[in-house]
Amino acid sequence: MSRESTCCAILVLTTLAGTAVAGVDVEFLFPDTPYLSAADSPFDLFGKGSDFLLEDFEDGLLNSLGLLGFGGDVRFPSSFTDSVDADDGLIDGFGTDGHDYWTSAGLKGGPAARFEFDPKALGALPRSVGIVWTDGNVDAITIFEAFGPDGRSLGTMEFFALDDGRGQGGTAEDRFMGVIFSGGISAIEVRADLGRIELDHVQYGNLVPAPGALGLLSLAGLFGRRSRRS
Repeated sequence: MSRESTCCAILVLTTLAGTAVAGVDVEFLFPDTPYLSAADSPFDLFGKGSDFLLEDFEDGLLNSLGLLGFGGDVRFPSSFTDSVDADDGLIDGFGTDGHDYWTSAGLKGGPAARFEFDPKALGALPRSVGIVWTDGNVDAITIFEAFGPDGRSLGTMEFFALDDGRGQGGTAEDRFMGVIFSGGISAIEVRADLGRIELDHVQYGNLVPAPGALGLLSLAGLFGRRSRRS
């Protein structure tokens, strides 16, 4: 895992927004290997005491606790769907039998998807957030951006040549992208300068306790339902 990586013809450039995070470390994560299942996450999603939630869209909905999505829709199984490989129950190089989150109309001129985290529903903001990029336009520049609790940018990662150019559910190019920030993350956004974006496995946890939040420990039962396909 690295802040800047070059692998599989993928170039990653990381830019930190220093004015937004003065004196506090922000870590952007990008793995050098394909993300084929939740086991490939750098986060401990299902370990004892884990408070992570995982939205895999496999019930056809975006409905995980405290997660809001903008700019796209859940995409159902089809010959053009590119879900995380294991979501259909089998790691076989294809994601066509699973679900994902798809967008082709952008918030900032190109396709873009934004996910926000509701501290009232969660009782806190997550300090660790990730998402899996599964498909897009082979000529696109893809940008991952994270936002702090005040809404200001924590920085960006830019990706070049992510896609395999086939658009038929292949999973070898699927990559996790994520961020860790001790001050809390209010939102992430993934956008591109052209084409489309397909995303999956929104994951968030390592919560920052909110002042006056009640019953955080009682959320454990809700976290136990964090994934419909684990």
